[in-house]
Amino acid sequence: MPEAALVKTFRARSINEALSTVKRELGAEAVILSTRKLRRVWPGREPGLLEVRAAVPAPGRRSPGEGGDGPGARNSRQPTAGTGLDVRSLNNLQTAISRMYQQVCQSRIEKVAEQDALDKFVQGFRREVERATATLRSLVAEAHLLRSTGLPPAQVEVIRQLVDGGVEPGHAEAIVRSSPQDGEDVAQVRQAVARFLLRHLPVAESLQVARRRRVAAFIGPAGVGKTTTIAKIAAACLITGKRVGLVTTDTYRVGGTEQIRAYADCMRLPLEVAESPAQVRRALERMGERHLVLIDTAGVGPRQSRRWQAVTALVSRAWVDEIHLVLGAQTSFRELEAWRHLFGQPGPDRLVCTKLDDAAGYGMLFNGPVMLRARLSYLCTGQRVPEDLEVATPERVVRLLLSGNRRNGQGGR
Repeated sequence: MPEAALVKTFRARSINEALSTVKRELGAEAVILSTRKLRRVWPGREPGLLEVRAAVPAPGRRSPGEGGDGPGARNSRQPTAGTGLDVRSLNNLQTAISRMYQQVCQSRIEKVAEQDALDKFVQGFRREVERATATLRSLVAEAHLLRSTGLPPAQVEVIRQLVDGGVEPGHAEAIVRSSPQDGEDVAQVRQAVARFLLRHLPVAESLQVARRRRVAAFIGPAGVGKTTTIAKIAAACLITGKRVGLVTTDTYRVGGTEQIRAYADCMRLPLEVAESPAQVRRALERMGERHLVLIDTAGVGPRQSRRWQAVTALVSRAWVDEIHLVLGAQTSFRELEAWRHLFGQPGPDRLVCTKLDDAAGYGMLFNGPVMLRARLSYLCTGQRVPEDLEVATPERVVRLLLSGNRRNGQGGR
């Protein structure tokens, strides 16, 4: 029986480093079988690594195209029955195919690097567009207010600052008009607005301090950080001594359970995978002794109504105490309107705001709770678990709302 080819897996920081390692360890005849970019699934794992699988023919096999006048040379020139090709011709053809395949794999690796650079450029461009749009909106709102409302300049300036930070213009004007104030100085108006917001911002009790058993489900669009948020909350609750269990219903996409399983393994938490409402109920019954059960769901957008029906069936109010909608801080007013239209009433009763470290403004912290009639529960400011998780408090939210555009990753901390 011929020996199998030697297959090895390599990890490297760059394409050139990966190819050099393959060539050094397997030789010039090595063939690239596959490439993939590794995702960062746990703090401390080095990001940006490439994984390359390569193979080389077993030592007992003649290299493609290799000649020779030994005993096997005569056989190598014998025609293959029914093909009109001798073995050497077939070997030469195999060599050509292998070289073409290697060139294709090299091209794929280069495209991965190009795509990463393009993604970074698009993200930066998007942030610049968001900042320019916020500035334009604030200027238009200010001009409108000066012409039509007759408000004092100090109040108009504070409205402009709120709009510049992402608060919807109508909401910003309502906030300033509803804030009892006597002074005409901008600082005094800001103080009056801060006092008003501190009294009226809707925030929820954190799961860390809940006195009775809670089952909390997390829903929202793909890529917003639901699974990472669940891991942060689980870690924070473990620190307080709570017994935590995890359930995932994210079986829609390939590999949907891998990330949460990695978190569960690292924190030594039980994890149940459920694909139907009956399976969710049985999973919760098996976790009956847990103080807190967190349910992860597949990512679905506000315009995918059929898929939302499947998601909401899995997180029925019959067995879920809290439903947290997870949205990014960059969520626009129009997107919030789409979410409100999707849910109707009652909708989710909690709102988690993620990616504050990448937002041009923080208006979603006011627009979201007002439009969705949900209480803010958590703020996420990065990828670290659990460090980049904050319990939403009126004081913190007010500081962010009055900070205007984002100046740094801490957002007015």
